[in-house]
Amino acid sequence: MHEVGIMEGALDMARRLMEKNGGTRLMRVHMTIGSLSGVVPEALQSAFLALKDAYAAQDAALDVTWVEALCRCDACSADFFPSRSTATSAPAAETPPWPSSGDGNWN
Repeated sequence: MHEVGIMEGALDMARRLMEKNGGTRLMRVHMTIGSLSGVVPEALQSAFLALKDAYAAQDAALDVTWVEALCRCDACSADFFPSRSTATSAPAAETPPWPSSGDGNWN
């Protein structure tokens, strides 16, 4: 369950920023997580609830934005959102898709 490690890192970063800016407690932790991250939403929430007291976040809320991956087909240059049915090929081609930021580079 890598969600605990992810949450420890996020809470530690948030606490350091809070302290740097003269704060004494965290009120909200916002994270953006991609659909290919393998993060399980329920496990992330559980990790937050288990760890928040140790990071000056006793009353904080967790706010997560989930972002869908965008893939681009090397054969036809079509952008598409992968699903289980298109996980290994673009809808209009039979080549593997690669996660892309729209510029052909890995995110």
